[in-house]
Amino acid sequence: MSGTIGGQIRVTSEPGRGTRFRVYLPAHRSVPVTTSPAVEPPPPRGHGETILVVDDEPEIRTIIGQVLGSAGYQVLFGEDGAAGLLQYEQRPSQIALVVTDMMMPVRGGEDFVRDLVRLNPAVRIIAVSGVVANEANGRASAPQVAAFLAKPFTAASLLRTVRGVLFTAPA
Repeated sequence: MSGTIGGQIRVTSEPGRGTRFRVYLPAHRSVPVTTSPAVEPPPPRGHGETILVVDDEPEIRTIIGQVLGSAGYQVLFGEDGAAGLLQYEQRPSQIALVVTDMMMPVRGGEDFVRDLVRLNPAVRIIAVSGVVANEANGRASAPQVAAFLAKPFTAASLLRTVRGVLFTAPA
């Protein structure tokens, strides 16, 4: 081992009793390496944009709503694709972005996305799913899906994705 200084090996051997190896290593006092932790910039904040969150799990809707609300966004909710579509139909010009689960009862994510695109071809959509294979299905059924988030995701990744989609020119 390069850089090692000191230490000994003592060997004693007696016929009929065996051989004994004693290894003496110097004590090593490590000097703690101080590195400053990587400082991530704070997650981007909204400026009052309205986001429609559609997910059949109330806990997920609540958490996403809290994250978005605390970051300066206005949040509307739908518990499935049918309720989300109704929300969007009532406020098409107010809603800047839709965050939708891809697996929901009543009106699933793919149908919901297709209906949104029929209403507004320039709609901005972030698809969310706990099944990674749904990303390919979602993108195939609706190329208008601007981003995909696999569950579980962090608050920071949600906010970065939202900001990125809001400030990307529609296709």
